[in-house]
Amino acid sequence: MPGWFVYLLRCGDGTLYAGATNDVEARLAAHRAGRGARYTRGRGPLALVHCERHADRSAALRREWELKRLSRADKLALLLDSPRDRGKRAHMRKLAPLALVLLFGCPKPPPYPECRNDDDCSGHAEVCINNVCRECRDDAQCAKKPGTVCVNNACQPKAQCQTNRDCPQGQKCAQNQCVPECSEATAEQDCGSGRKCLSGRCAAADACNVDADCGSGQACIQNRCRAAQASCRLETVYFGFDDSTVSSEARSTLDADRQCLQRRGDPAVTVAGHCDERGTTEYNVALGQRRAESVRKYLIGLGADGSKIKVVSYGKERPVDPGHSEAAWAKNRRAEITAGAAQ
Repeated sequence: MPGWFVYLLRCGDGTLYAGATNDVEARLAAHRAGRGARYTRGRGPLALVHCERHADRSAALRREWELKRLSRADKLALLLDSPRDRGKRAHMRKLAPLALVLLFGCPKPPPYPECRNDDDCSGHAEVCINNVCRECRDDAQCAKKPGTVCVNNACQPKAQCQTNRDCPQGQKCAQNQCVPECSEATAEQDCGSGRKCLSGRCAAADACNVDADCGSGQACIQNRCRAAQASCRLETVYFGFDDSTVSSEARSTLDADRQCLQRRGDPAVTVAGHCDERGTTEYNVALGQRRAESVRKYLIGLGADGSKIKVVSYGKERPVDPGHSEAAWAKNRRAEITAGAAQ
């Protein structure tokens, strides 16, 4: 039952102690453990001999004060209801409020998740809301779960957004979270007719980052898909065994690649170094890196912007010919130039 209670304890020395609480069982346990009032410490054993329920804390505290002012005889009279002279009984009736309900025996806590007050829910780290234990009353109870707020008496992840304007550019608000603006699977629905989804953002139909973003027969030139010229294809450069030197044949190939890149508008490129299967993985990664760096250096010498040339090494992990002959190895000792990021 919800409410506040005024109680009397009989101490081991025969004295009586009056107190007020909203959880009689917990308070009695505290008294017996020496954590209650200073008066009851060392006066055990303690016995609960009287309990009254009141509508609120204010009424309970007033009644506690009244009981503390009673003499021992009047307290005993209250307990035993022994015959007293009429004057004393009338005096006691004046002390008791009209709404007082006398209970000999106090209510036990209700079964979880029912509750009378927050103390009934404390064992579950919850609070009492409309006589039911719930996770939170306000955001203060959600401090134990960083990044959450109290929503419908439960700690929920804090909303990142309410509208699309709350999200960074290129993202939208979905279920109070900022997510990519679109996906390829739902591009038409997300971006509308005549547009496409590019790296999670809605873009024009001809927008691109790399050649792979364009259709067949097209190339990505200055972030737009354009018809690829038959004579403008980036060719692969090949190297000798255990060598990263740009040969005369390789230089001729790179000269043509540089002209092709200029016709495309000098896009950013990636140079990937590769090796044949011989040698350790670590050695081949380093050798592939040197080959890619040699190509980058040569292109810069031809006037290319070094800040737009990225190098990467795949060592022996991506052979174009899986064979184990000299012919296969010769094909795998190479550097490939691609427009855009490494694939």
